[in-house]
Amino acid sequence: FAIGMMTREALGHTGRYIDADRWILFMYFCVLLGGVMRVVVPLLAESWYIKSLHHSSGWWTLGFFSLPNKVRPNPSKTQA
Repeated sequence: FAIGMMTREALGHTGRYIDADRWILFMYFCVLLGGVMRVVVPLLAESWYIKSLHHSSGWWTLGFFSLPNKVRPNPSKTQA
């Protein structure tokens, strides 16, 4: 929910079209994969609990750290 709202606001406020391209879908996938991995892997294999925390936090972080790469200020738009 948070990354969806952040991308919508960031794209809208920078004057870009609000549509989900491949980069945004990649960000959503990373956050979703991190969340699913955080919940499902410990339920299926308790011995992988610590590893699943590391991997899920890595995917989640990759998803959120990819956001600034997509929504940098648009140099073709002039500020009023």
